[in-house]
Amino acid sequence: MATRIGVDNLWAFPLLTDDDAGVTYGEPFRIAKAIEITINPQVQEASLYADDSLAEYYSAVTAYDVTLNIDDLTPEIRGKLLGYEPDENGMIIQTNEITSPAVAIAFRSRRSDGSFEYRNQYKVRFNPTEDTYQTQGESVNFQTPTITGRAMALEHDGSYGAYVVSTAENTALTDAWFTEVQGGFTPAAPEV
Repeated sequence: MATRIGVDNLWAFPLLTDDDAGVTYGEPFRIAKAIEITINPQVQEASLYADDSLAEYYSAVTAYDVTLNIDDLTPEIRGKLLGYEPDENGMIIQTNEITSPAVAIAFRSRRSDGSFEYRNQYKVRFNPTEDTYQTQGESVNFQTPTITGRAMALEHDGSYGAYVVSTAENTALTDAWFTEVQGGFTPAAPEV
């Protein structure tokens, strides 16, 4: 049995279109080096009790909470994920009138048998970060940023994301994982 033992290659793809015609993404960019990634499903549940016991149970995923703990969050990447535009000096002005753009994220996790689990979420919007600063004392503590967001379903087909474990048979799929978003959705036709 193989288990996850690492995480790396954290990328984002700007979501350009998501409608009945299909889904398109822009050029991928590397977010940062990954320390920890958490994908947590948000579930709605319902229980039906009859004859003094549970007779029926229903659950459905409504979204995924996404948490990225990374080594650095540069102003450029912060701008791409949160919708801020750095000025010519690299300064970001934070306002309440900015809406974060939707992006797909992609990463992989090494497994104990030498294979990789490749994963993506198709439509994520990130929240402004909580920034914590700590004084340097007798020892140094690295202060790494964490950015959180929510993954929602594509309007096109209702899918949230995909994952696959690498094998000798799917190398074409996994080799392209960080150059274009992989999935069963329909790519939008290019405009003529």
